[in-house]
Amino acid sequence: MAFKKWSSIENHYNNKAIARFQERFYGELKSERFLISEKIDGSNFSVIFNNKGGWQFAKRNSLISNDESFYNFKSAFESEEMGKFFFMVSSYCSEKNKTLQFVGELYGQGVQKRVYYGPDRYWRWYAIYDHITYDNVKNLSVKEMNELGDDIDSEYSYDIDYFRAHVYKTIYGLEEALEFDINKNSFYTPEGYDKENFMEGVVIRPFNNYYLGDDFLIIKKKNPKFDDKNVVKKERVKFNITEDLQSLYDKVIGYVNENRTEDLFSKYGMIDSVVQTGMYIKFYSQDIIEDIKEEYPLEFDNLGKKDRNWLMKQLVIEIKNEIREHL
Repeated sequence: MAFKKWSSIENHYNNKAIARFQERFYGELKSERFLISEKIDGSNFSVIFNNKGGWQFAKRNSLISNDESFYNFKSAFESEEMGKFFFMVSSYCSEKNKTLQFVGELYGQGVQKRVYYGPDRYWRWYAIYDHITYDNVKNLSVKEMNELGDDIDSEYSYDIDYFRAHVYKTIYGLEEALEFDINKNSFYTPEGYDKENFMEGVVIRPFNNYYLGDDFLIIKKKNPKFDDKNVVKKERVKFNITEDLQSLYDKVIGYVNENRTEDLFSKYGMIDSVVQTGMYIKFYSQDIIEDIKEEYPLEFDNLGKKDRNWLMKQLVIEIKNEIREHL
């Protein structure tokens, strides 16, 4: 079965990465239309419709086996309206000899706990891969996704946007789009729920795709409440090490925190066995190292092998303690 892992989304505060696109596509991005959609606090989840009229489910990194529960995902696909969605899209793919992967988010009760969406599990899509051949997979632009929706609607009188992530508005120009105010309650807050329920953030995507190598322009802007960097200021521990190493340690030890842990589980599922600890430590530490290299490249590059190993050892100790809290 065809499957493609969803690309990473760049953070809005990564000025270096965004600047590279602005330098290459300055004129285009200044007038481009940007779609501002809600970033749902859940777990990456795809539905793949094949050209035979069938479908399969996938989490972020792999297809889901028949005996795998993964947040009891099947409960999110039991409604009558979801049945219509599956029937229309699978019929379209069969008739057009297409394989389409709808990339989205599984969310709701038991998936994440930072935003309240209601008592059940739900699913929304925000991107589509067109599996033209096994080795040729096209990431449809917003413009192309809209055209696909129009095509399905004209043939089957069905609007696939019914399960699309909520779009707040369209903004012209990248700089203006980055200024979008995210201090809002989630669009999916249940009616009658009167507690504070801020959305996780927004995803900012141009109508046309822009690539630099394998990277394409798509940006997430998170609510500060969901920041996974230094959310918790930890008590400073002084070690018998160089001043430079101590300084870097003080900066990055806060990268191990509840928000990053929740983000990790959104990608790979909840940890449910001590046997999985090593795998989750690996994912967690890789994610942190990427951030360190991005935020403190000079400090990290100047570390000798011994100091770098020491830093990683301290991070692993913190990560292990953090993960154990969820077992």
